[in-house]
Amino acid sequence: VRLDNLSHCLVWTETVVAKASDECRADVIELPRLGLTFRARHGAESSRLYCDEHSGLFLSTQACPSTERMLQAIPHGVILENDQGELFVLVSAAARPSRPDIEWPSPGLSRAPLPSMHFPSDIVLEHGNRIWVANIREAKHYVYPVHISRSALFMPTLASALYLLVLRFAMRKYDEVCEMVSSCQSDTVLSPEEQQLWDLLEHMSSDSHPDAHASRLKISLATLGSPL
Repeated sequence: VRLDNLSHCLVWTETVVAKASDECRADVIELPRLGLTFRARHGAESSRLYCDEHSGLFLSTQACPSTERMLQAIPHGVILENDQGELFVLVSAAARPSRPDIEWPSPGLSRAPLPSMHFPSDIVLEHGNRIWVANIREAKHYVYPVHISRSALFMPTLASALYLLVLRFAMRKYDEVCEMVSSCQSDTVLSPEEQQLWDLLEHMSSDSHPDAHASRLKISLATLGSPL
């Protein structure tokens, strides 16, 4: 399950179920921690799960290579679509991203650490961190409209931009970090949600990759004179 842990997903059916082995269909899916509900609309040949909170948007089944490549930096994102064929990426804001701890080989072992261990690009998504979730005052999710070229995302809020920046930095997509820095500027005091995202970015200051240093310089220059 991409958006939340399965233990926090509620699936309802209108099918009469007499025993555990009976087949049924999912009519309503609720994600309480994210404030999301999807309702099925069944057609003659197919069914769609429409989102209650975002009118007209339903879970997309389109196979788009460009969008899939773009989602490599958003492993917990899902694609929404409307009747006009426009795409959107839905992401949980309640999932706190971080890099995994690396277990280095003991000094007495002859096995050398793999190159990927020096600069791992995996991320860990922590669901249910109470302090993290409490700082998100509005919706516990972000919706990013996909550009018509299906190769870029629009970031509607500063928080959504900072979240995407953190994800890309954590996954070492430094070129994408530098490209989107200009979207992460503010001339007002940061909200608790925005501040914790900015603080999380600072926690990655130990990244010693040369491109990470360049990315931090780019961020510093872009946010010079702002509350960030």
